Amino acid sequence: MTGDEEWIWLFSDDDIMGRTCVEDFYGALEKSPGYDLYHFNVAQINENNSIIEKPVLFPPVLSHTQFIMSRLNGSFHSFVVEYIFNKSVFIAKWPF
Repeated sequence: MTGDEEWIWLFSDDDIMGRTCVEDFYGALEKSPGYDLYHFNVAQINENNSIIEKPVLFPPVLSHTQFIMSRLNGSFHSFVVEYIFNKSVFIAKWPF
C-alpha cells in the first residue's frame, strides 16, 4: 500500500494525527537528514479528546542502546505510532 513512498508511518484505528504532523516530519527530515528512524512525541487521549497522559520527551538523538535501556528501566514508554521508518530499512529487516 505504500507504493513508491520512501517513509512508513504506522497508525492504528484509534490514532489521530495532528494538523501539522506531516509538515513537522518533513521539517525534521530537512533539519536532520540522514536518519532511518524519526521519533515524534505523542499524547494519550480519552474518548473525549482530553489528554490523559503527556509524553516523556526523548532527547534529539538517541542510540539504540540508550533506547533499550530506557525502555527496560521504565524511563520511556513508546508506541509504534511515534516512529516514522525509512521504508528500505524496514523492508530489509522484515521479517524481524
